[in-house]
Amino acid sequence: MNADLVRYFRALTWLRWRMLMRTLTRGRGRDIVERFSLAAQTLVPIVAIVLMVPAGLAIGAVGFLAGYWAGQPSGATLATIVQVILMGACGFTLFAPLVFPAGSEAAGQVRLLLLPIPRGVLYIVQTLGVLVDPWLGVLLPLFVTVPLGFALSGRSLGALVTLVAGIGMLAFLVGLAMVSASLLQLLLRNRRRGEQAMVAAMLGFMLLSMLPSLLMPDLDDRRQRRRSERTERVQDDSSDGERRVRRLVSLVGLAVPPGQFAAAARAAAAGRPVAAAGWTTAILAAAAALHAIGWRVYRRLIETPASSGARRIRDRGAPARRRLPGLSDGASAVAWAFARLCFRTPRGKIVMFSVVLTLPLLSVLMMRAGELPFLFATLRPGLSLGIFGLGITLLSLGPLSLNQFASDGAGLTLQTLAPISDRDLLVGKAAGGALVLAGPAVVVLGISIALSPSAPFGLWLALAFGAVGTYAVLAPINSVLSAIFPRKVNLSSIGRDSNPHQAANFLGFAAMLVAAAPAALAAAAGLMFFKSEWVAALLVAVWAAVAIGISSVALRLVERLVATRRENLLFVAQGR
Repeated sequence: MNADLVRYFRALTWLRWRMLMRTLTRGRGRDIVERFSLAAQTLVPIVAIVLMVPAGLAIGAVGFLAGYWAGQPSGATLATIVQVILMGACGFTLFAPLVFPAGSEAAGQVRLLLLPIPRGVLYIVQTLGVLVDPWLGVLLPLFVTVPLGFALSGRSLGALVTLVAGIGMLAFLVGLAMVSASLLQLLLRNRRRGEQAMVAAMLGFMLLSMLPSLLMPDLDDRRQRRRSERTERVQDDSSDGERRVRRLVSLVGLAVPPGQFAAAARAAAAGRPVAAAGWTTAILAAAAALHAIGWRVYRRLIETPASSGARRIRDRGAPARRRLPGLSDGASAVAWAFARLCFRTPRGKIVMFSVVLTLPLLSVLMMRAGELPFLFATLRPGLSLGIFGLGITLLSLGPLSLNQFASDGAGLTLQTLAPISDRDLLVGKAAGGALVLAGPAVVVLGISIALSPSAPFGLWLALAFGAVGTYAVLAPINSVLSAIFPRKVNLSSIGRDSNPHQAANFLGFAAMLVAAAPAALAAAAGLMFFKSEWVAALLVAVWAAVAIGISSVALRLVERLVATRRENLLFVAQGR
């Protein structure tokens, strides 16, 4: 059985290697731009792993010092840092299937059931595949350097205990990744149920991330009000409460493997072999229980058929044709199709609902605190909130507009077969993006004006015209990036499977900063030189008109690029 296991493992490893090389070298029916795009898409994650090597070395150094100085005050501090790192790794493992592919490809193993490979071997290979995830690769040096530090300091018992506990901790993390990935795949088996769950989860994460700030009292005001009322007894009571909280946190930490790993190391450093063995046994038992659950969930995943959960749509005849002002029938049809794609897919719903739900919460926070720090700036109710909200709105369309051709899937083939010119296709995509952004943009401006009704109306006009001009410049740039860096995506998922090409993401963000600069300079010129918000609004409006003209000319140039890459775009959209 061991020989068979090794042979199966070698065959499956070779299969993955050949799939990677095929992604890098396949070129039949593809031009040089498409081959460069595919190579970049594959190499970017590899480069990211290489860039994480310094982080792994730093974590390994912390683990070595924690083991070498075990039993000393500095070693206790480093042991706490190690525990925090492991706690963060456990929390991140729950969300890793949304980010990294190795833990989320369990459903793809179904094809291997056609081969004479035992299901247990598939589970083992899948668990070993989790070890190549970057987040787990960064932790691998920690489980080696901690025992090494104990060994070099002359504590053989500590080295043995931390080595076994580290193996158990690693097995626990892998099992947690398998359980979370398999449960996610089971949830997504029913397409409609999965879409609803993913949208609800992402919106829930956004709301929960702001919940502490909403519930947090104003500590500065509270201290000022109660500073005169504080006494020594109150201070003693508060210190007792703080000690109780710390004791409770430590007890909760000992109930999970990261805390048990630190407890085992401390017990080994103090010369208590029975306690160290007990904590190590607890870690191994937790890992075994988790893998037992993971094996059951994995078997159910690969043995039960998937259901689409698609709704039955009755034939209601041809939809009403609504022609947009200034556009041809073909461009209007493409615009409405792009807008419906955003309204009907989970990723598109996140694009619209995230801004609509986030801005009211930010408004409540600003009304409580007066201002909010954000990176190198400070957000205040009114104009700064409007600028921030419109910027986030424009960025939120990136997952769709930066991959506007390949994201259509089979629909792109229908569009190319329809009597629609490349010009109508590009103009329709740009107009569809404007339709999607119109709703969130109106919400952002409405909330900003409501929070600052005394602000000059000319500034709000300048902000609205600035958003129009920025999007007009971005539209042809996004079309170029979508044509050069297409990527087959699944808009029914939320995560890396629905993200555009990494290069398109990076260049699109840089392009937005450049596109917003002229509107900002025009507004600044009106306010600084003419001292009038109406002049600033007029200058920004003139720039918006110029930007629309530039966009119209640029789309004619992009039309030639799309015409030359039509065949490759169809290949990518079909997943070939």
